[in-house]
Amino acid sequence: MSGIAGLYHDKRMVTDADMRAMSEAMSHRGPDGKNIWRQAHIGFCHNMLHTTPESLFEALPAESRDRQIVITADTRLDNREELAAALGISRNELPLLCDSQLILVAYRHWDLACLEHLLGDFCFAIWDKGRRRLFIAMDPMGTRSLLYFHSSALFAFATDAKALLSVSGVDKKLDEFGFTLLASGRKREAPERTCFEGLTRLTGGEYLSVYPPSPAQVCWKVEKRSYYNLQPEILKFRSPEETLEAFREKFKLAVTCRMRSAYPVATLLSGGLDSSAISCIAADQRGSFSPPLFALSSCLTDQDPEQDERKFINIVAQQKQLPVHYVSPTSGPAALLHQVHDMTGLPVNLNPHVYTTLYAKAQSEGARIVMDGVGGEWGPSWTGEGYLPYLLQQLHWEKLKEAVFSLSQNYSQPSLRVFRNEVLAPLEPRLLRHIRHKMRGRSVEENRLPLSNRLYDQHSAPPPGASPFGKSPLGKRLNIILGGRTPKEWYSPHFHVRNTFPYLDERVLKFCLGLSDEWFIQKGWRRYFIRAAMEKTLPSEIQWRKDKRPFSPNYHRLMQTDALVYESIVQDVSPSDPVRDYIDVERIKRTIKELNQRPSWAPYNGVDLARKVVDFGVQCLVFLRWFQRL
Repeated sequence: MSGIAGLYHDKRMVTDADMRAMSEAMSHRGPDGKNIWRQAHIGFCHNMLHTTPESLFEALPAESRDRQIVITADTRLDNREELAAALGISRNELPLLCDSQLILVAYRHWDLACLEHLLGDFCFAIWDKGRRRLFIAMDPMGTRSLLYFHSSALFAFATDAKALLSVSGVDKKLDEFGFTLLASGRKREAPERTCFEGLTRLTGGEYLSVYPPSPAQVCWKVEKRSYYNLQPEILKFRSPEETLEAFREKFKLAVTCRMRSAYPVATLLSGGLDSSAISCIAADQRGSFSPPLFALSSCLTDQDPEQDERKFINIVAQQKQLPVHYVSPTSGPAALLHQVHDMTGLPVNLNPHVYTTLYAKAQSEGARIVMDGVGGEWGPSWTGEGYLPYLLQQLHWEKLKEAVFSLSQNYSQPSLRVFRNEVLAPLEPRLLRHIRHKMRGRSVEENRLPLSNRLYDQHSAPPPGASPFGKSPLGKRLNIILGGRTPKEWYSPHFHVRNTFPYLDERVLKFCLGLSDEWFIQKGWRRYFIRAAMEKTLPSEIQWRKDKRPFSPNYHRLMQTDALVYESIVQDVSPSDPVRDYIDVERIKRTIKELNQRPSWAPYNGVDLARKVVDFGVQCLVFLRWFQRL
């Protein structure tokens, strides 16, 4: 993804050296050129990654003709024609305008209200000289990355944390609360927090208006506003068939918008419902696009044949005549321990050995766009979680009885087990669950990362204002989506690849939020809506799959080959090492010893100790070492 950054000083002039330092700190984001614009106390830089046809002639940062407004952006607009019509731009002019120029025209026409007219994935910064205002905005779903910092002397923003940390005046201090949230998988409680003190993330649907101190003020005026409110679409269709057809059109549009590329396009194909639906739609639409389309699939080695998804991937490939490039990671997650934090700036990183292999293959095949099935579980592939307990709470006995019985029949599980696991268990109070686990010999410690007790004690409570939408099934989904509006680019920028997520298209999400809960558990099927909607699009073998083979056996086998690496890292931690204030090193040692005595690093007592304690625990430890070296 392209990288953008900027500095706004109160009194000191911005220099080329200032901007070059920020640009170099995110150099991996600029394979197609790096540019700087500065004027007195403010400066922008842009590291370019070409993707769309219009981006091939895009030059950023860019000034308006009267030099009163400057923009830098990382964007893909999906409503170019509608915007052009509203702004009085002719069809002949439109192909000559890149997306950032359209945003600039929209800003001049509507001012801050331009955000109400933009559709797509974007993050941009605009300097308005006349107002002395810096305007920064993020798309509704937060698909881009942007962090900012301000003190009494400056305001700075950048795509990457390292770019901000290169700025004089930005201290390199650990934000303990942010570290605890991100390490323990609780980032939804405060998605704006980072691991760096003073660095805040701009999340989906937010914008900033920044003004320097005035003679009567001693501090910057930084106004952060939310401009987008994700609400369910009101659906009024005469039949289920009409509902399904309307969704198919929206989903097709979401996929095709993300295929607008000047380079080959890849899809991640795992053999499951979500990725297969994207791949099939893309294959059906490729006749309308000139760039080649292919799929990328991570498959296991011959040592794990019973867990391999190749059979289902091949079904999609053959039916849709879709070329597939298979990759099989041969190294475990520990192979990237000393690189992954430089890529992401995060303490815990999921499957770096898998994703880096996939993105490296995409890069070698010339792809700049990789479509990912992330977010399907928020929309059409929602499992219906919370629906059955909700039926019990509302005393809808007949609907509950029918749903439990049909699930029991279809998934070959006793009705009592379905009722206990999917109706009663979600309603069980947390204290009672802890007591029950304790009586069965399971401790609370097993369910969390090996962070120190001090971190958990000080930062265990969620911040005020959590869960604003309540506890109904729809409210839970809205809470999940709200907390998840943060970037999901992970490792892709280092391979000059842009991730795109059709399921995070706001049109798709609003439609699916408007569906009644019965759509997601119906006729004995979980995730019923996506299955029904993809009739005649998905191969039936994929459409009506009841399970998906896990990758955990392969994951644990690769971790076992890395056991010596993990052991050497924790053994090097001295008794007086400050890292022990954050990480429970002894617990990691005990777990490694216990797992090495077992025939394989398999899940234990229902908790994936190998991953949660050893891999993620050591990742956190190495992250702190990386942080010390910054």
